[in-house]
Amino acid sequence: MTQVESQQRVKQYNQWLPHVHVDFHEQGINEPYYFPPAAEPYHEVITNWQRDFQKEIGRNHASYFDKNGWLYFSKEIFDLLYPSYGDTYPTFNGSIGMTYEQGGSGRAGLSVLTQVGDTLSLLDRVSHHVTTGISTVEVAAKKSDKLIKEYRDFCKKKSYKYKSFVLSGNRNKMESLLELLDKNGIRYELASENTVVKGWNFNTGKIESYKTIAGDMLVSTDQDKGTLVKVLFEPQTKLSDSLTYDITAWSLPFGFGLQAFASETKIVGKAYVKPVFAEFKALEVPYAYVCRWNSMKSAQVLARLQAENVKVYFSEKAFAMEGKSYEPGTLIILKGENKTIDLDAIVSKVARELKAELTAVKSGFVDSGNDFGAYSVKPIPKQTIGVLLGDNYSSLSFGEIWHFFEQQFNHPIHLIYEDKMNEALAKLNVLFVPEGSSNLSENKALITWIENGGKLIVMGSAASNFADNEAFGLKRMNTEDSVSEKISFGNMERHQISSSITGAIYACSIDNSNPLAFGYTDYHTMRLTTDVFQLTDGTVFQLKKDALPVNGFVGSKVKKAQSEALTAGVHPMGAGSVVYLVDNPLFRGFWENGKLMVLNAIFMVNRQ
Repeated sequence: MTQVESQQRVKQYNQWLPHVHVDFHEQGINEPYYFPPAAEPYHEVITNWQRDFQKEIGRNHASYFDKNGWLYFSKEIFDLLYPSYGDTYPTFNGSIGMTYEQGGSGRAGLSVLTQVGDTLSLLDRVSHHVTTGISTVEVAAKKSDKLIKEYRDFCKKKSYKYKSFVLSGNRNKMESLLELLDKNGIRYELASENTVVKGWNFNTGKIESYKTIAGDMLVSTDQDKGTLVKVLFEPQTKLSDSLTYDITAWSLPFGFGLQAFASETKIVGKAYVKPVFAEFKALEVPYAYVCRWNSMKSAQVLARLQAENVKVYFSEKAFAMEGKSYEPGTLIILKGENKTIDLDAIVSKVARELKAELTAVKSGFVDSGNDFGAYSVKPIPKQTIGVLLGDNYSSLSFGEIWHFFEQQFNHPIHLIYEDKMNEALAKLNVLFVPEGSSNLSENKALITWIENGGKLIVMGSAASNFADNEAFGLKRMNTEDSVSEKISFGNMERHQISSSITGAIYACSIDNSNPLAFGYTDYHTMRLTTDVFQLTDGTVFQLKKDALPVNGFVGSKVKKAQSEALTAGVHPMGAGSVVYLVDNPLFRGFWENGKLMVLNAIFMVNRQ
């Protein structure tokens, strides 16, 4: 749902609500044809009827393929767990969701030679898809009465352990989540204040009591989309098999940075009316404006103000004034430092268009903390940002960064080919290194640029290219025992997953005094790597001691080694710095709570 195409597709899907949904796909040229039944793991919410229909339709497809002598396979590779595919998403909405994979993909063209020397033609590929398409219609027609009945039962009969999810937290983060729920047709309610809830605390992993406060929200599984609610919000995903196609955890409260309780009792709330944004009220003669730094909205305020040539400062320390408290990172826009522009009009315009909360204050004299003229109040320089691209970098990681700036943050970014990097450095303040295999740690021009004040932001697996180089401060740690084992050929695949992490969620320890952590009180990371690093100095986010995942699969051979593993940190180099984001917070653009960390790296981490 980060993509406009998916947003439109889901909008149409929710208008149509099909009983059967096929995602026609293509795979590598040396694979034949895949159709259901799917591989394990099936998510636990999938009904016996949905399972049985997959088998029945697979047999029907097979009968046609057998007559023609066409190769095919089923029950392998493509499972039904992660809710982001054209088979799982419909399945969790009550449909018979299926993927059909034809060998070919973009490189096959009109015809291509496979590894066995056979010719795979475009006509072959079309014929296979047409055959399974017609076969699908045939089975659905024969089973139409049963399909309709089972779909109705799916929507109406909900008996999940958790009946309600109670959500609490930052208003801007909450609005981002509600927007996602709206796009998926999921209903929610406003919680009544002072309601005592007993439920599973997502943060502590314990059954606890909680009293609701103003602004808390309720999402119930007792609705047509209740199964999808259960899947998206479940604190722990049940695996029937640890061999999976994709990630094994995605709990939305962790991804959006909200406090959550899962209650076994349905909690009744009241209709939620989206609050009307209060028009910004400027003082007649304000001394400054302040804006809390706690979400993407805060960073969008900063970017818009800088685009209007407004000088913006931030406070490294917490302060309180005029009856309100402000955490480190708070933006401060000083009237006296912006005399050549109509600051009041610009601030009013930005606040109105972004529906952002800015507060006008009468003085720079605070009640507690440091006054606005203190050394701890520092300017935020405008940043000229680049991202590397080329054959050595993951197109997915590069795309995540580019999409973040162009589609989400609305801030210019320069695309720099690696062979042009040295000449581009002089024009950049910040450079992103996407995930990939390029080793830049010996590049003298890059080192000089950092030492002179440049900021290098290293994403995900790219950190391994800088490890064990003393200048870059990153040390690679052992992740598993070196004891040799005799593994049979048939058990090789399962042995390999014991050394892997497939998208697990961990709680982090945080150094809140570091600017990289501004706006965070706690953080859960989406961990996709087994690599364990430590920084000589500047660790900001790390897994907790003896860390265990709160959700998701972690292999037995690497589980123990994750204790105190680096998630994100800042290594100073001369007047500049290297920011390591080992657990890529921009992964597929959906880990909303990680995006502020990226913005901190850009705007708050400054050594000059």
